Amino acid sequence: FVAPSGYTYSRFSVGQRVPHELIGMQLNDYQNYALVTPPSGLVWIRNGRDALLVDGNTGEVIQADNDLFD
Repeated sequence: FVAPSGYTYSRFSVGQRVPHELIGMQLNDYQNYALVTPPSGLVWIRNGRDALLVDGNTGEVIQADNDLFD
């Protein structure tokens, strides 16, 4: 995982909004981590050790799987 330039890790909870820069960090191999296929309009992103299911337009966190990655 390589964060966008100038970004400092923050843990996000359901209902919070991630910065727009993180939405571009889509996790396309989510099946490898036993994550469900995201419904239309939602995307999985990686934020440090966490996988977040977010609304692709607003950045609202729908689901947070913390510490999924070593």
